[in-house]
Amino acid sequence: ELYEAILKAQSDVGECFFIIEDDRIIYANEACDQIGGYCSGDLTSLPSFFEIVIPEHRTFLRYQLNKLLKNKSMERKYEIGVLKKNGERVDLEIAAHPLQLMGTRTQLIIIGRDITDRKRAEEELKASVKEKEILLKEIHHRVKNNLQIIHSLLSMQSRRIKDDEVLDELNDSQSRVKAMSLIHEKLYQSGNLSVVDLSTYIKNLSKYLLRSYETGSKIKLKISANDVLLPIDKAIPCGLILNELISNSLKHAFPHGKEGEIRISVCSDNISGTSPESFSYTLIISNNGVQFPKDLDFRRTKSLGLQLVCSLTKQLKGTIELDRSSGTEFRITFPA
Repeated sequence: ELYEAILKAQSDVGECFFIIEDDRIIYANEACDQIGGYCSGDLTSLPSFFEIVIPEHRTFLRYQLNKLLKNKSMERKYEIGVLKKNGERVDLEIAAHPLQLMGTRTQLIIIGRDITDRKRAEEELKASVKEKEILLKEIHHRVKNNLQIIHSLLSMQSRRIKDDEVLDELNDSQSRVKAMSLIHEKLYQSGNLSVVDLSTYIKNLSKYLLRSYETGSKIKLKISANDVLLPIDKAIPCGLILNELISNSLKHAFPHGKEGEIRISVCSDNISGTSPESFSYTLIISNNGVQFPKDLDFRRTKSLGLQLVCSLTKQLKGTIELDRSSGTEFRITFPA
C-alpha cells in the first residue's frame, strides 16, 4: 500500500515513474501515459524502453545507463527527448537509480519530469540573444562605416586648405574620428561585442598616428597593456584620451626630427575587495622628448586636446596627474 501511495503521489505531481528490466518497461505510472499520450498498457507492451527515446539520444542514454548498472558512473541525472504517441517530442529531466534484486536480476528505476516548456524558453532566449548580437554587430559595423565616411570627408577637405593652423585643426579632428572608428571596428571584428582588447587597439591607433605624422622610424613605441579588456562606455573616452596624448607627444616632444620613445601602459589594480567595482585602471602615456612646459597648467590651457583629456577623465570619474621629472608623463586612473 505504501509503495502504491508513493507511485500515486508521483503521478499527481506530474512525475513519470518507470521500472526498466532488460531494456523493457515493466511498469509506468499514469503520469507517463498522460505526458506521452499513451493508453494504459501501451508502454509496457513495447519491446524496448529506448523506442520512446528520440533517435539522437538513444546511443548516449544506453551508454550512460549501462555505465550506471556496472557501477562505473556516479552520474544519475540526464536530459533527454522522448516521443509521444503522436510522434511529437517531449523533453524530460530524468534521474536513474539501479535496483539490485535477488540473484543476478537488476532493475532501473527512472523518475522524470516534463521540462519541455523550460527547454523551449531556453531555445527562444538563445535565439533572441543571437538575434540581438547580430543586430548589435551590424550597428557597430554601420557606425564604423559612417565614421570612416566622416574621416574621408575631412581628409578631402584638408587637401583644399592653405592655412596651416586650420589644416592642423582638421587633421586633429580626423584622428579623433579615427580613434572612435577603431573602437567600433574592433567590436565588430571580435566575438565579444561589449568589450575592447585595449592592447590591440593601442597598437592600431599608434600605427595610424605614426603614419599620419610621418615620423618614419625615428620615434619608437613601447606598449604594455596585456589582457586589459574595457567595456565600450570606457573604451571610447579612453581611446580619445590616448589619441590626444599620443598626438601631443608626436607634435611637440620631438622637434626637428629628433629621435625618441613614447611609452604607453595600461594596468588594472585591486583597490579593495573582490568585486569588479573594487578594481581600477591606470593609463600612463609618457615620452623622453622635450619636457612639458613648467609654466603651463594643463588643466587651464587653451589647447582643445588637453581640454578634452581633462573632460574625458572627469567623464570616467578618474584622476589625472602630470610628472615632468623625466620627460613628460601623464598618469590617468579611473574605476572599473
